[in-house]
Amino acid sequence: MYPNLLWKDTLKKIRKNPDYNIDKRAGKFKNVFTEEQELELVSYLKTMEARLFGLTMKDLRSLAYQLAVGNGISNRFKNGIAGQDWVNRFLKRHPTLSVRKPEATSGARAMGFNKVAVDSFFFTANEFSREAQTNGCSNL
Repeated sequence: MYPNLLWKDTLKKIRKNPDYNIDKRAGKFKNVFTEEQELELVSYLKTMEARLFGLTMKDLRSLAYQLAVGNGISNRFKNGIAGQDWVNRFLKRHPTLSVRKPEATSGARAMGFNKVAVDSFFFTANEFSREAQTNGCSNL
């Protein structure tokens, strides 16, 4: 079938049956992670950002590979890192995330580096350390 005819046939089916659903999973690529695993990854990324440790695009790609291998999930990642196409689809599915390149420190940010901000950072770091030790991580 020609691509134009395929679209026309699909539109006809939708018009005839309003309950017609297109199977979005029938494409070439399958999601590597389940929705629950992806939400856990999103939560981890947001937690790290809140602790002032934002991850780069390469860190995210490496983390995705490690998560897949560590959980025994079959994947198509190559060279020990998830592909750029996976990251693009992941970010499209989770629009609350934004990955940006690091920038030079602005004057306003440097002015924000004061005792209150530093105390907040160390409070969060100690909290993270205590939480990690209660979960069995002994190398912190």
